[in-house]
Amino acid sequence: TMYIDSILSVFLIVWLFLVIRLCILYRMNFKQGLVRIRGSYLRELVPVLKSAGPVSLAAAVLAFAGSFDRLYLSKQIAVNDFAVIAAGCISIPFVGFFEQSVYQRAISQIALMLQNHRFEDAIDILKKASIKVACISFPFTFLVVVFADDIISFLFDERYVAAGLVLKIFALQNLSSCLPVDILSRAQGKSCEILVFSIFQLLLVLVSVSVGFRFFG
Repeated sequence: TMYIDSILSVFLIVWLFLVIRLCILYRMNFKQGLVRIRGSYLRELVPVLKSAGPVSLAAAVLAFAGSFDRLYLSKQIAVNDFAVIAAGCISIPFVGFFEQSVYQRAISQIALMLQNHRFEDAIDILKKASIKVACISFPFTFLVVVFADDIISFLFDERYVAAGLVLKIFALQNLSSCLPVDILSRAQGKSCEILVFSIFQLLLVLVSVSVGFRFFG
């Protein structure tokens, strides 16, 4: 119950900050943007909401997909086993920040190339961005897999050494998501496609986690 409450709290915070970000982006002056809403502003707001709505919903869907495995297992296994699994689900924040920075820059450049119908240049930018991410992600993933038990022992306790296996799997799973499949959709501003990708990813997680636990425990 506590875990479900914490997940719901995260969703609430995600949505709250998405609303705040939308308001700030809509009007540089936040106070005026809230006070000076007339017919013209509402007409401008409609296309913004049509574009931002699916993307914000996709963010919530991906947040749920990223935590569904722990939510599912919290109802299926003992507390001690769940503690071991939760200890192994460690991400590498600064590697994630690096990936996001590279792709955020790539998306704007790809969008410009697509706008000018320079498709080969757009593909070249995507390739270079992928190589940059791979240069950081692959070595760190290798190190995490090799030293998983030592990392768990250092961060937690010898009792959680069994979480090293979970950390190896989690590291490989992170590696598989280094290349966002919706990067071209983001560059083209196709927000509905982004939502479709997110829903597909959620369905894949739901099926793989439940079937994997049923067959492999």
